[in-house]
Amino acid sequence: MQAVDVSRATQTCDVSTDDGATVVFRDLYWPHYTATLDGRPLKVSPLHGMLVSVRLPAGADGELTVTYHPMTTVELAGIPVAGAALVALGMVLAGLARRSAGRRTPPTQPESDDSSAGVDGDGDQHRPDQTQ
Repeated sequence: MQAVDVSRATQTCDVSTDDGATVVFRDLYWPHYTATLDGRPLKVSPLHGMLVSVRLPAGADGELTVTYHPMTTVELAGIPVAGAALVALGMVLAGLARRSAGRRTPPTQPESDDSSAGVDGDGDQHRPDQTQ
């Protein structure tokens, strides 16, 4: 492996292997890395969850280019917008759930005294009192 060009976002190397190999770069792995071998795409993977690595197939011989494509400003701006939308949706759903729960609860009746319950005081539910 011979380094050809190293810049801020791209590393290019001349590679040659008969049996295949894994090339590990000193850069921390993040999504948005791409790799090509003479223009043909190769998979970029994290080595032990940390470093950028590319598996070269057997018989690979050519120019390996690994490029990092950072998120665009539009993509970055979308993250807080999406987060705010999720928070707003959660608040609306919570409000609807509270309203729905309130409708299912039977209304409570106020406590009443005997006169409002239809009892004339002697407990016989407004039947005329028997006189002797």
